[in-house]
Amino acid sequence: MTQSIDIDSLDRLISNAGLGSFELNTDLSIKTTLKAKPKPTHHTPRVSQDFLLDLDLAGRSVMAAISELVQSDRGIANLMVALDGIPTAERSHDTREALTELLRGFVTPRFAPRFLPAVNTTAPHMVGGVHSLPHGCASAIDTDLTRVYCAAHLGFRDLFQAAQTATVKSLILRVEPLGILTDPVEAFVAVSRLLGTSDADARQDAAMDVIRMGSPVGEIEAYATSFHRDT
Repeated sequence: MTQSIDIDSLDRLISNAGLGSFELNTDLSIKTTLKAKPKPTHHTPRVSQDFLLDLDLAGRSVMAAISELVQSDRGIANLMVALDGIPTAERSHDTREALTELLRGFVTPRFAPRFLPAVNTTAPHMVGGVHSLPHGCASAIDTDLTRVYCAAHLGFRDLFQAAQTATVKSLILRVEPLGILTDPVEAFVAVSRLLGTSDADARQDAAMDVIRMGSPVGEIEAYATSFHRDT
């Protein structure tokens, strides 16, 4: 079981997810100099309720898939091999114990990632009261590896892919301090395949950049985990 969106109510999340005001250029003509200059038009798009429900479903789906692996001996063994590339018989007892503790902790409500909406904008630091991602970024995770942000305009299929990509990368980054990752890119592809994604692209999907994103409390650093594809 994954942790649902940590918020008092869906209505509150929808309310808090609105994009801050944009000032549009309303200067129509120099001939209007004798008239009062019209006030800028403000456009405040909001994250739809459908997207919030889809995001919650996507988060629950990927966490349930990982949890199912962790709950069986065979599943957790396959997950360990995907992460460190070491055959089960050759893995040390200490490594096995450390990985088991980390994997089981990853799917507990206390430590599982939370999934939150974000909007794309050219100036994240200018958007108040909402999480915002730079243009071109489809999903990101915070530096604490506890929050997954997905762009609110993503379609259903792309949203699921972005949520899974971010979650797998969050898991890999949590494993990294153990010093057992021989190839993070191969680990990403192997874990993704265990979760049913056969078309993981090591060149694109495994890419990750440090970014600055907006949040209700100001600009924060995060890791961009997936990117909009050219179609």
